[in-house]
Amino acid sequence: MLRKTTILSMMILLALSCGLSACSSSDDPANPGGGGGSDTTAPQVSGTQPQDADTGVSPTATITINFNEAMSAGSESGQVTLSSGAITDMTWTNDRTLAVNHDPWADGAHVTVTLGTGLQDAAGNALAAYTFDFWVFSSVLSVLDTNPANGATGVNRSANIQALFSQNISAGSVAANTTISDVTKANYPFGVTVDGSTVTLMPESDLPADTEITVTFGANVMSTNETTLGTPASFSFTTSNEVDTTPPTVVSTTPASGSTFAADAGSFTIVFSEPMDPNDFEPSAWNVEFALVMVASNVSPTWSADMTTVTVALPSPLPAGLPCEVTFASFTDANGNVQTTPWTWSATVSGTPDYYPTSDGYRYIYEAAYAGGTLGNDVPEWSDFGGEFRQVDVQGNGSIRLAEYADEGFTTPTGSYELYRRQSNRLEWIGFADGGTENLFDSPLNVLPLPVSAGTWSGSTTVTVPGEGTFSATLNGSVSGPEDMPIDSFGSENLYYKNVFRVIHVLDVAVGGSPAFVQRDTMWVSPTLGPVHMSNREEDTNANEWTTEMFWRYFEF
Repeated sequence: MLRKTTILSMMILLALSCGLSACSSSDDPANPGGGGGSDTTAPQVSGTQPQDADTGVSPTATITINFNEAMSAGSESGQVTLSSGAITDMTWTNDRTLAVNHDPWADGAHVTVTLGTGLQDAAGNALAAYTFDFWVFSSVLSVLDTNPANGATGVNRSANIQALFSQNISAGSVAANTTISDVTKANYPFGVTVDGSTVTLMPESDLPADTEITVTFGANVMSTNETTLGTPASFSFTTSNEVDTTPPTVVSTTPASGSTFAADAGSFTIVFSEPMDPNDFEPSAWNVEFALVMVASNVSPTWSADMTTVTVALPSPLPAGLPCEVTFASFTDANGNVQTTPWTWSATVSGTPDYYPTSDGYRYIYEAAYAGGTLGNDVPEWSDFGGEFRQVDVQGNGSIRLAEYADEGFTTPTGSYELYRRQSNRLEWIGFADGGTENLFDSPLNVLPLPVSAGTWSGSTTVTVPGEGTFSATLNGSVSGPEDMPIDSFGSENLYYKNVFRVIHVLDVAVGGSPAFVQRDTMWVSPTLGPVHMSNREEDTNANEWTTEMFWRYFEF
């Protein structure tokens, strides 16, 4: 059966908020936090290069195998075999990625890679046997595989017909030089689509019942580099009596939709009611938290031989409390029937999510918009745009410094930072520095309840700033939610943050008993990602001015 492995749209680069994309460079999305406990889950292959059924592979290409968790170095010995080309060396480029080098393959070679059960993760769990195959670049254009296979019987009369070629194909040459016919020489009209080296023929009407059908690609079918077949290539199959007009449905998923599942579950599996078209199964919407984890792990889906089951390896362990939700607006079976009723899978990783990551070195990058004006007149007198770069630096006494940097490379600190302390039930603001001088509060201010939940609170403190005086501050805080927060679209995909809480701080500051300024901050905190959007307004009574700041979280791969 012809197979075409594509990276499910889960793997495409994401554009978030104002045209933004994926995880901060200090994050390690390939090894996310969470989980815990004894690992008894077998590792899985999360992706390979070349991918399964790839064509045009370089004769000297390194084979790269990615696993969904840390593996045991040395367990690969004798467990990787190639059907062509002797292995010259194997190297772990990191604890999840194995690089396999080999003698050069012959022109057009069909290579099968087999992974044995002796491969183990760091906990000693064995990999299930795994194989994938691909074709080396060929200077000769040929048909490598077809669906239906040559000689197949009982083929649905409404099914599309596919062929895999050794090179990328010119769609126009297929349309002009291909026939679908029966033994009476009757020809059946069809449409053509081409995706690289895969050609799909779509008969305009149902083929006749119980009839031997022959597909012939003429000698002038041409690749995009103008190599022709040279001689015709054909294959035949026999149709059934039935016409499939029933759209496919999802029979089951593992983990089940609506469930809470273990951080080391290892995989996500969907079982369909019938064989599917893997090239027409892409998400129409999904939550950013889940998308970032999957994109960063570079996972490719694996389809069963009968095309009824798709499995996606999940990184292990997943972040605690990670919400996972993905919607497919439509999907198509192998016979071209489209299910147009949207289907959504939603589940949650076990554990409590971290709504404000404060691990040492964690980075927050924001795109920012600034404006300001005179009190009593909300028309901005000035505006600007820029970036905000903040890094968590955990101090020796356990306090947390959220330091500002002048550049996205985090090489030049500005000398300004906020000081926090993480307690079991709250995140406390304990001081700040502006230009390098540290100012500590007499008593901490609660800025976020932990775990995050809806509610209100208030607190007061004083702080003496050299050269400016003693300030008194009252903070009133509230949390509402959770809610889903739409962000943006990328192509046909809708992206949103899932289970976001809205946190509002109103800070009244006085000096010498006289009001100095009022600051109202609203931030939206996302499970596993922390603050993803902030809107701040400060009104300075003494200066008779107001300023606003808008921040949108920026992610990069």
